[in-house]
Amino acid sequence: MSAGSNKKDILKGAGANLSGFIIRLGARLPFLFVVGHWFGADAFGQYVFAVTFVETLSAIAIFGFKRSLFHFFSPHIKPNDTGQIAQIVFHAAIVSIAIALALVGVSWLLHDIMAQIFSPAMAKAALILSPAIFLFTFTEILLSATRAFRFMRYEVFTKSIVEPYCLLTLACLLYFLGFSAEGLLWSYLMMMILSLGSAIYAFFKVIAFQDLKTIRFDFSLMKEIIRFSAPTGLYDLLNLVLLRIDVYILSALTSESTVGIYGMALQIATTVKKIRQSFDPILAPVVSQSLNENNIQTVGHEMAQVSYWILSIQALIVSILFFYGEGLMGLFGAEFVVGGLILSIIVLGDSVNGTFGVSELLLIYKKPVVAPMISAVMLIVHSIMCYVMIDQYGAMGAAISILVTYCVMNILRLLSVRSLFGVMPLDFRILRPLFAAAAMILTMFAANTIYPLISLGGLISLIFVLIPLYMWILYMQFSKDEKARLRKMLGKKFGQKN
Repeated sequence: MSAGSNKKDILKGAGANLSGFIIRLGARLPFLFVVGHWFGADAFGQYVFAVTFVETLSAIAIFGFKRSLFHFFSPHIKPNDTGQIAQIVFHAAIVSIAIALALVGVSWLLHDIMAQIFSPAMAKAALILSPAIFLFTFTEILLSATRAFRFMRYEVFTKSIVEPYCLLTLACLLYFLGFSAEGLLWSYLMMMILSLGSAIYAFFKVIAFQDLKTIRFDFSLMKEIIRFSAPTGLYDLLNLVLLRIDVYILSALTSESTVGIYGMALQIATTVKKIRQSFDPILAPVVSQSLNENNIQTVGHEMAQVSYWILSIQALIVSILFFYGEGLMGLFGAEFVVGGLILSIIVLGDSVNGTFGVSELLLIYKKPVVAPMISAVMLIVHSIMCYVMIDQYGAMGAAISILVTYCVMNILRLLSVRSLFGVMPLDFRILRPLFAAAAMILTMFAANTIYPLISLGGLISLIFVLIPLYMWILYMQFSKDEKARLRKMLGKKFGQKN
């Protein structure tokens, strides 16, 4: 496909995911409010640890299939070739379910050890959620098949409507039925069952049911899937552990309430992280296919464009959270106010990783061994730094460790891409949102000395003055051609004549 077609698909897919994220916020924020005011920091700390545990083991079971399967899907993305897609999904599912079964068994055997390292309550919470490993793994594999055809609506529906709104509803229901901390855990488990049901429905919307009859066990195909996916699986696991090692160390060294406060900051910081994740589901298949059809210089330019789009959105959100972080944390309960500065540091780190981490896709698809090596080195560095910093500064130390780790890791990724492929998936446009964000932050702090922005009037000013200011500064840095393309796109969007 052409570069123009790829950009269109990336924007369309990211837009769908971003819209889904905005819809998801409609449930996420009330859920956090319910958690903070009804269940409290201790119960939320147990929940954060248990979900982190499930996500880590699920990453092992998924074995990198969320991205690596597109290598096998790409030659068969045809209306009449869905039987081979079903064949690939079948073999991937066998591998994942076998790994998940082993992991759940080991989790139960090591319960007593977990209780000693962390706490009995956290260990129990992890065991209650352990069956979700099966549900999470199978759901992701089925949704990957729908993304292979560049259909994003099924993933958006599952991740942005089914999961968040069911979790909110179930948490409220179980609270009123008298469940305490375990109510959050059971609501998550039931939510994952409903999520899997949605994924199964989505799978059979793109794959004909009769294709299941053509599935035959193919040992050579399974061996090839395992061989190709192993480096990506290792990379994804290392990345997830890198993202979550702070929670594990924090859970071992501090109290459940501290983990809860830190977890609340992580949940709010998701607003920044989800910008990059909105691009990931469509970016992976597009880059995989584009590398087969275009030269690497073209792909590098496409990725630079995506990095610019991501930072343009992230920089605005980071600016807002940097200023309003403490007040926002306080909305979910007085005990969470102390997490305001923690939130600001985390979102800075997530923004760095979201913008510059796009370069990892070139390593994954062209040099799959390099990416895990970088992640392994950074995991060691982050673990040591995290342990030392948490011992000294508690949850604040964990946040600082995240920021430093993301900065160093993405420098290594970019240098590796430059050295191996002779391209740099960045260009000068990356400076535009940084300049606009700096101007917006300075304006907020200056305006706050005249009128308190942390007020109803301040929020109105944010919506009608400060956000438009950011967008105007960004727009004024566009070239003439970019401005013309934007006006043309908006004219088509709103039905104007060009």
